[in-house]
Amino acid sequence: MRLQQSIFAGIALYAAILSTAVADVPVPPPPVIPLPTIPDGIFDVTKFGAVGNGKTDDTADLQAAIDAAAAAGGGTVLLPGGKHFLSNPLTVKSHNIRVQIDGTLLCQTRPHYSDPKTSLLSFLKCHDIELCGSGTIEGQGGVGHNNGWWGIRIKHIPSVAVRPRLVRFNYCDTVYIHDLSLRNAPSFHFIFRLTNNVTIDKVKIFAPSSEETQVAGGELTSHNTDGIDPHGSNYLIENCNISDGDDDIAAVASEPVSKNIYITHCTFGTGHGLSFEGSSGSMDGLTVTDCTFDGTTNGIRLKANREQGGIMQNILYNNLTMHGVRFPILFTSYYPYRDNSGPTNPTADPGAADADHSPVWRNVTIQNLTATGGPAKGVVGMMWGLPEAPISNVALINVKISASRGLSLYHVHNLAFDKNTHFDNDDGNTLIATLDPRYDAPIDATVLPAGFINQEIGNPKVGADACRSLYDPDIFLWTLLGEGAGVAGPSDQLNYCCKPAGGLTGIQAQLNHIETGPGMDAPVSQAGLMLRTSEQPDAPYAAVFQTSDGKILFQWRTAVGATTTGAPAVANIPVGTTQLRLTHSPEGVSAFYSTDSGSTWTQVGSAVAIPGADAAGATIGIAATCNSDGGGGPAIFANVRTSP
Repeated sequence: MRLQQSIFAGIALYAAILSTAVADVPVPPPPVIPLPTIPDGIFDVTKFGAVGNGKTDDTADLQAAIDAAAAAGGGTVLLPGGKHFLSNPLTVKSHNIRVQIDGTLLCQTRPHYSDPKTSLLSFLKCHDIELCGSGTIEGQGGVGHNNGWWGIRIKHIPSVAVRPRLVRFNYCDTVYIHDLSLRNAPSFHFIFRLTNNVTIDKVKIFAPSSEETQVAGGELTSHNTDGIDPHGSNYLIENCNISDGDDDIAAVASEPVSKNIYITHCTFGTGHGLSFEGSSGSMDGLTVTDCTFDGTTNGIRLKANREQGGIMQNILYNNLTMHGVRFPILFTSYYPYRDNSGPTNPTADPGAADADHSPVWRNVTIQNLTATGGPAKGVVGMMWGLPEAPISNVALINVKISASRGLSLYHVHNLAFDKNTHFDNDDGNTLIATLDPRYDAPIDATVLPAGFINQEIGNPKVGADACRSLYDPDIFLWTLLGEGAGVAGPSDQLNYCCKPAGGLTGIQAQLNHIETGPGMDAPVSQAGLMLRTSEQPDAPYAAVFQTSDGKILFQWRTAVGATTTGAPAVANIPVGTTQLRLTHSPEGVSAFYSTDSGSTWTQVGSAVAIPGADAAGATIGIAATCNSDGGGGPAIFANVRTSP
């Protein structure tokens, strides 16, 4: 692909410093979640006949203790230490109940479990619930090997219904889970359904990774042993240690919307990492901060498919450390898929005609992430959106990842890097990579330094396999697709990478290359610097451009919908030797160019007053366009700097 060849042709030009450093996004404090109110009263299960020898089925006696606490208006159901209580499904339907497990609650083995579709311990439509203790809930998933829970062949997600979950909360409110261990669940360890106001603290969850628990025939026996699956609003998950055979945590969007999931100071071992899973609902507000990943398959993961529409937004990952993680970043709207390979060919995906059910991922910040020691086939990550629903507004701030391959991008808009973000990998491309040699990457991507956004003025016709803009954080090169019908007459059509103009006095850049697009009526492209009062195509603006045939242009529009005017062109300035500067002062906007690396500057025309240049919606940035809409090649910039 010509654009790729242009970007990575070995041009190793470094900027002194890109604009002003972008500060970290402030991390919100943990949510204040009410804790349950539990009345006095102890209901010791041994007083109700439970034996606790690990062999006798204690289900009836355990349930009797739960029912007695409910009849008393609440209290503590105690499973004392030093004992092992074997049980079939148990249910809590009343409020103000504490289940304190100081011994071990054993899930009955597969041949003797009464209803595999029912969880071992279920809390249904109740509030003010506490689950705690110094003991363990043991799922015995691997007991019996091929004849045990994990021996059931799993073809895909629906079949997990034949395995019970360990603990389920359905339609509950005000839940406090702490100081408890869960192990070897037949299926998920904790699963929540439309449950709100949940605090989970100092919980340990363990199941062997699915790769480590193969049985005869190669079946992955501990698959779907998720750690914690939140579903609802207002969750605080802190100080937990989770290793399992599937998602360590999988937050699921709910209807109408889940809000405020907060995960902090957790350690993740084996498993598929920390997942945010789309559904028919939406989610607003996910914070993950101060967590460690060691040996997980994935680090942070967003996953959904075309039938899981909903808006998932305002997601913050902060201060994460990863070691030995295959995919530190994995965002996909093509889930599920095999071996992280995605669709057969995402470049040929025409997009869905009806986007109402397509997932929307937007407003994602990843900051202060360090990933080292990736496996031999590890990659920096994947971000694969859909043509009709691109992943949008993702910022990488101080992200440092070492991996075998770079970042794979498909249908991603406004992916931003700051100057401290760096990928160190072995495939010769420190920004992007493909996982399949049959097609190029990225597709339909916008990659920019943090603080900049991409705007398409007048809806230029960007091809399905074209990059709107790319920024390489290692060699500081910017590539902007020069497609559109030009900047002329009463309206414009161009691609524009910009930031708010407020507080800035100008912008400067070196223009290395302009490539003329195929099939153009007039084979001229132009690129340069622009200040606009708004993103409307007929807005007032001023710009200094260089054309592909070697002219320097200073153009402007002083009123909405007015015809573009300009100073006389400066001809015969070879492309690739030019630096451009656009300044903004009380006297107006002025344009300059330099052919000696900025030692001397020549002004083009005189300063022009642009009404609205100081307005809140005014922006300043780099721009590229063509004088027809037949297509356009890229313009490559270096040393892009804004001036305070």
